[in-house]
Amino acid sequence: MQRQNYRSRDIESTVDEAIYYLPEDEEGTALRDRILLISGIAAMERDKLVMANRYFSDVTLESVFTPPALLHYGWNLLAQWRYEDAIQPWRILQQLYDEYHPAVVESYLAVPHTLELVDAVNQSVLAYERVEDRLSVMVDELKQLNQRDSLGAWLGEWREENQQEDWGWQRQKLTDLPQSQVTRFAQGLLKEEAFNQELARLHDLDRIRADLARALYQLGLWQDVLEQRRSNLEALGGEALLDELEARQMDVLRDILAVQDRLLDEDETVFSFASKADEVRISRLRNVVPAVTALQKIGTPTRDLAPYKERWRRMRGLQLWSIYEAQPQRKWDTERDHMILRSETDKLFRQLENTRTSLIWADSYWQGFPERVQQLKTRIVELDVIVADLQQEQESVLTDMARDYLTELDERLTLYLAQARLALARLYDDSLQQEFGSEPVASSAEPARDVKASTSEQTGKEAE
Repeated sequence: MQRQNYRSRDIESTVDEAIYYLPEDEEGTALRDRILLISGIAAMERDKLVMANRYFSDVTLESVFTPPALLHYGWNLLAQWRYEDAIQPWRILQQLYDEYHPAVVESYLAVPHTLELVDAVNQSVLAYERVEDRLSVMVDELKQLNQRDSLGAWLGEWREENQQEDWGWQRQKLTDLPQSQVTRFAQGLLKEEAFNQELARLHDLDRIRADLARALYQLGLWQDVLEQRRSNLEALGGEALLDELEARQMDVLRDILAVQDRLLDEDETVFSFASKADEVRISRLRNVVPAVTALQKIGTPTRDLAPYKERWRRMRGLQLWSIYEAQPQRKWDTERDHMILRSETDKLFRQLENTRTSLIWADSYWQGFPERVQQLKTRIVELDVIVADLQQEQESVLTDMARDYLTELDERLTLYLAQARLALARLYDDSLQQEFGSEPVASSAEPARDVKASTSEQTGKEAE
């Protein structure tokens, strides 16, 4: 609306409405200060100085828009011939912000200029002298810092601090440059979007090189693992070991089949699924039969073998009854254990087959793999060289931008310094002219007093 020359009343109502509905948080406060700053500058351009005072005075003292608002506020008051009031915003600006801030530097000249307008010549001279000394130091320091080596070290420190920053939203921290003299001089440069974009590109290149270095390191680890696995596989003797295991597996399978045949034969046995103790007792019963038979052959009328035979039959019946009673459970347990053994044997057979297949695949997998890893490492090294060249170019771009900005700042500070020195020369000349004009002709041969001494005396009287 301001650029398209809307009516002042429409702009004022829009500004008031926008400020009223802004949220009371950090972002809302920053936007409010920015609106007030822009509106104040527009009001100054339209010669609505009283309204500009209201806009500038409503800006808070804790945002990035505070320094330019205080600077313009002083100039706006100066335009209304409110000289003493104009100095106050500049004093606040110099107290709150760094002396290298562009707005603060400009306020250095504004204060003695205002003092000169109110005929405070002595104070103005002292203020101009302080400004001259300060600007001289700043110009000399700026010339020393505006070198490729110092700017390269400045960027190197920033890159070292941000080397752990990853991609994405965390890159907003890239604008936090190290606290150094270069940063103090380049405060205005750090606010430029173009410079921040170039910084982001340099950070991206740094991250790419870091990723390439990490990939190269991981490929080196893969090469080591590859050689170790190949050596272990070759030392293991996989083929011979698998043949031996398969032979053992066949022996176990034959034993299992023999057990299966025994189980089939067990069903046709009288004392089937007898335990070891049962077999001992059965053996004892069988050993009794020949003895009874022998006694029967040599039997005498007085010897009755019927009780022995009855006892033998009774023991045999008890033994059969005991074995038959436990037979179902024993048969079930035996068949179950046999099936589990067959299942484990089948699993072992499948594992051996899979191991042999894996061994065949491993042998084929090693083929060409070292060459592929080496090709990738070569490619990464080539990319790293390319990115390194891009890094150097990007460093040169950032260094040139910083040098151009510092050169312009050097010219501006030199101009401020020249203005301060010209103002001092003019004030000295005016003071000398007044002294020569007020003295009698007879005393014209006497040496003129030093201007600085006279101004110091007058300052002392004003202080008293």
